[in-house]
Amino acid sequence: MRNEILLLLFVLLVSIPVASSQEIESYKTKIELSASGFLMNTLKAEEEISMTINNTHFVPLKEFSYPISDKIENLIVLDAHGVPLAFSTSKTGKRTYVTVYFPKPLSSGESTTIIYKFSCSSQLRKSGEMFIFSTRHSILANVKKYELKIFLPEGYVLAELGAYPGASKISSDGKRVILEWSISEPYKLPDQFRKFEVMVLFTKVGGKPAILPFFILFFFSLVLGALFHEKIKKVKDVFLSYFDIKRRIYGKIEVLKEDEQEILRIIVENDGIDQREIQRITGFSKAKVSKILSELEKRGMIRKEPVGRKNKIYLTDKVKRI
Repeated sequence: MRNEILLLLFVLLVSIPVASSQEIESYKTKIELSASGFLMNTLKAEEEISMTINNTHFVPLKEFSYPISDKIENLIVLDAHGVPLAFSTSKTGKRTYVTVYFPKPLSSGESTTIIYKFSCSSQLRKSGEMFIFSTRHSILANVKKYELKIFLPEGYVLAELGAYPGASKISSDGKRVILEWSISEPYKLPDQFRKFEVMVLFTKVGGKPAILPFFILFFFSLVLGALFHEKIKKVKDVFLSYFDIKRRIYGKIEVLKEDEQEILRIIVENDGIDQREIQRITGFSKAKVSKILSELEKRGMIRKEPVGRKNKIYLTDKVKRI
């Protein structure tokens, strides 16, 4: 009988999920934005995440899985010496889980560093003369220290609206502006703050294009500026209004449930989105999305507008005036 109890305890301990069998001593992210092309207007983004993990369980750790929230392309995974590691990926909602397989199991109390490198250029977009980069990371409860650094391209500076949330530190290496965020004990934060989302707005300052193309562009800019002055002003006002609305809404929705927050953020980003598109992005069932939308509609936060057999979802004026 005693042996059976011991065997049962052993099976239960071995079956504890991988996520609970280690501690993440540090989670460091570096994102480098770079510009190329004739006018240095072609941008790309490369991300590197370095995680140092410690196996706090008594069972050797054979693999390690962690969600990387952002869209990832051309992923490679390395150890601290630059040796490639085997891995697999799986998609759950917005999160991409990367499972890394250790060539030798990590013993109890042993630490190791995993480095993820990938392209995240799809998170860059342009609005007029302004560029916008957004990134999002999941900081799970077992992360002890989190750091994020974003390097702007050479010849670019922060736009007037800057970054949201504000960076802990802004510096320069003599060529590029560097923004830094640091959270020393993220495990002490409430769950809703462990999805760390950053938006950076930046613009070009200078450049040395060839003389003739420069004057051609300058001439056409004057002509277009004269013809479309009012339209350009309206587009700019709409964008600034959108960013202000988004910032104010994001600062007020902590009282909502996590799933409600996720759907409301999608609607803020895509006012007038098709209900079925929300299902596709979140991975939620039709019934779950309908239930959450009905609840948000009751609270006066959204409105539904039937278009044929589809429902378009919009923010209400009440929410925009928060």
